[in-house]
Amino acid sequence: MSSSVETSPNEILPQDLPDWMRQAQRRIDWGLPLVLCFTVFSVWMWLLNPGIATYNASLNHAFRAADTATALREGWLYPRWSPHVLGGFGAPIPHYTPPGASYVVAVVEVLLTDDPISALRLVVAVSQCLAACAVYGLATRWSGGAGGMLAALLYVFSPYIGLTAPHILGDLPGVLALALLPGLLWAANSLLLSHRALDFTLTALLAVALAFTEPSYLLAGLPLLIGLAIMQAVTQQRAPWRGGVLLAAITLGSLLAAAFWLPALLEYAAITWYTPPLQPLRYPLTIAGLLTPLQALDAANLTPAPALTLGWALAGFTLVGGLGAIAQRRLSYPLMFLGVGVSITLITLLALPSSTGLLGIITLCAALVSSAVPRLWWGLSAPLQRLALPGALALVLIGALPVWLAPVPLQTTQTVTPLDQLRYEQQGLGTAVLPFGAALPSTLPPPAQPDRTLLSSYQFNASDAATDENYGDNLDNLDKIAPPQLTRSGQINILQQDTHTARYLLRFDQPLNNTLQQPVAVTWLTAYFPGWQATLDGV
Repeated sequence: MSSSVETSPNEILPQDLPDWMRQAQRRIDWGLPLVLCFTVFSVWMWLLNPGIATYNASLNHAFRAADTATALREGWLYPRWSPHVLGGFGAPIPHYTPPGASYVVAVVEVLLTDDPISALRLVVAVSQCLAACAVYGLATRWSGGAGGMLAALLYVFSPYIGLTAPHILGDLPGVLALALLPGLLWAANSLLLSHRALDFTLTALLAVALAFTEPSYLLAGLPLLIGLAIMQAVTQQRAPWRGGVLLAAITLGSLLAAAFWLPALLEYAAITWYTPPLQPLRYPLTIAGLLTPLQALDAANLTPAPALTLGWALAGFTLVGGLGAIAQRRLSYPLMFLGVGVSITLITLLALPSSTGLLGIITLCAALVSSAVPRLWWGLSAPLQRLALPGALALVLIGALPVWLAPVPLQTTQTVTPLDQLRYEQQGLGTAVLPFGAALPSTLPPPAQPDRTLLSSYQFNASDAATDENYGDNLDNLDKIAPPQLTRSGQINILQQDTHTARYLLRFDQPLNNTLQQPVAVTWLTAYFPGWQATLDGV
């Protein structure tokens, strides 16, 4: 990601030069460290404050990440079961919902933090920094370092990216997806311009990551990818069109993600989907809302309404950059993103007003359109040109005061144990590992009633965990499966249990079909899936 100082509208853009000339002109890019330093202001709360808020989906994602980390420690590379939901009976939630966000947090927990709360905070902070880097690298290619810095800061300090998604909604998959999407666009643009094997691989891998994290953002990002392919065909008429190569990379990434979406689609009707009776309030996107100034959060308000706005800074710079791109009377990248962004905005307002996640795509388009603003001060005198960029960045930070001064949550938690999951459900808050209002995939016949023995075993496990810090992840003393009604008198005792399997010792006073005269150890899958069934002579 290199930048070039542009002083004249007639200067040759970096992408118009051959590769060997661009490599020869490459030097230290000071814009990227500056962008990272500014981005720290938007993530300071995630780095310094312990705990996470209990009134948004951050807690749900922390519960799920803790389950995934436990399964990884047990050797399950791709966990497909949430063992503690539904009163401890479990459900195949990772099998039917995108596992990418919780998997990343779980890997960070296992390798670095040994704490799901700290891992989640670290992942959110790093995601915001990567998002700023990706937008900077993408916008720098056609607008230089000044345009890249302006676009990157407008993106990470925007109301939705910097405040609504991480702080109000606690939308961890959305935060990760809105960092992966600019990276995918950057890699796709590199593939279209240079046609290198490394760019093809990176594009496919980012498509895989986006499909595992939030597939809807991959679909919503297709118009942006198509726009990049069209721009390559128009601006590089002498070079072969590489849109087919980009299509192959995205297709390969989608196929590699089939480990998630293919079983989920094929077995969608094989389980029962429970829709919670209580649903969250819907805040539709409106024209007036998009142009509303961003208001500071009230720390005492435990249920703040999401700020579904662009903010005056992003809206103003987008307007100026869009008018400047139109005034050039030639096709350019900011003009292309302006057309795509306006189209997505109209479709969202008219047909999908409740799809608030599309505001992240609209914000990305607006930030990339704003990268054209530095072209407008080229005609100014040299002293004014030197003051233009600092002044523009100051306006961005002033407009983003509610973002980098977001209040610390009043109600936080620092523990996400299995017993905490059961208490969460007993309070009527929904499923612990799913955001409030999300449908629950279950293999149990309705209605699933709590089991006293199972709940008591969770209490017993928690009391032992209080004296042994490593005992909390040990499930051996949980009666996850109630003793069956044996046809012969006998006993069943648990030997070993983890998140997906259980090993029991069966003893019979009388031989069972002349086969089980001695105690026998039986291992079966507690994580029941459609088509998986185990029986032992009717037992």
